[in-house]
Amino acid sequence: MLDIQGIAETLKRRGFRVSIRAKIKGVSGVVHEIDLIVIDDSKYAFIFLDDCSCENFIRHFVKAIDLQDYRSFLFVSRDCAERIFTNVVPKSTIVYSGLDDLVKKILDIVSLQ
Repeated sequence: MLDIQGIAETLKRRGFRVSIRAKIKGVSGVVHEIDLIVIDDSKYAFIFLDDCSCENFIRHFVKAIDLQDYRSFLFVSRDCAERIFTNVVPKSTIVYSGLDDLVKKILDIVSLQ
């Protein structure tokens, strides 16, 4: 299981405002639980695929694109991505290899402003 609290603490130590498991209403009107929200000059929503299946990927991907006021990203572990993606990794989906790589990619995103 992914240590979202640990990731949040790393980001807080770097000066970011962070919320975990925040409830956010999407454009569709559905209220989504978002794994990690990071706020700096921009607002970021990070969603982590927790169950590697095509059906679960679709649910999480729709959640990511339903958030209008956030730059949202869906993170998928490399081993999961190799099972569910054959040729294309959908936009706003980021594949990571391990916790250190995941944290680095999040920091790269929030530092790009």
